Amino acid sequence: MSDKQTTTWYKKLLNQLNVLAEQFELDDLQLDQFRDFSVNLAKEQFRAGNKSGIAWAYKQIRENNQHSQTVGV
Repeated sequence: MSDKQTTTWYKKLLNQLNVLAEQFELDDLQLDQFRDFSVNLAKEQFRAGNKSGIAWAYKQIRENNQHSQTVGV
């Protein structure tokens, strides 16, 4: 992912958090805590999904390699 895409995604998230903070009338300290919680949660979920995707891809490669070796025999 390019830096521009990452920045756009991050800015969109922060804008949405700011809108919610205004609706809930959060003060600056509450907004900072809300923002930190949300961004950290998003990062954790991205990492977990990415790790699962990589594990799935490697499994597919192993299975395809095993199938190719079996067929070639």
